[in-house]
Amino acid sequence: MSLPPAYFDGLYAKSSDPWGLADRVYEARKYAMTLSALPRTHYKRAFEPGCSIGVLSRLLSTRVEHLVASDSSIAALEAARMHDQPKNIEFLHGTVPGEWPEGAFDLIVFSELGYYFDPIDLDRFIERARGSLEPAGHLIAVHWRPDVLEYPSNAYEVHSRLHQASVFIPLAHYEDAHFLLDVFGATNSAMLIGPED
Repeated sequence: MSLPPAYFDGLYAKSSDPWGLADRVYEARKYAMTLSALPRTHYKRAFEPGCSIGVLSRLLSTRVEHLVASDSSIAALEAARMHDQPKNIEFLHGTVPGEWPEGAFDLIVFSELGYYFDPIDLDRFIERARGSLEPAGHLIAVHWRPDVLEYPSNAYEVHSRLHQASVFIPLAHYEDAHFLLDVFGATNSAMLIGPED
């Protein structure tokens, strides 16, 4: 069973930044690696589900014209909006994969979210991501490697499922002691996109 929104509401009731997104060295390094792994310098419309307090959102906003960032926690979104956020970020309250924004995206950022899903919801997420990803778009997945007992899944299971999904083409892979990072394209045309496109 996927972790319900109430699980995250409980975390935010205890701390406005439960994972130390704003000040942990791990997070800063992971964000830098995430941005550097993006195949293009510029995207038109991106989706970041599970945006939490919007730390990565602010960084992504420098690379996209319009970023849709969602989270299941109202407290997290309120914390995100309290910062001086760029005007090209649209924060939405919603729980993926059930609640998915309309329209197409040329970038989907799947960061530190997949291991909260059970296998059914993970497959639904993959289906919805592929359905809304532009033909030359990219999906980047980044997840913490160590297992957490109360999580339904782990980084290896999430990334293995993404690799097994025939709807995505692997473009780049990185792993170290702390996290896994994979970049996928939606079609073969994604392989032809240069870093400055």
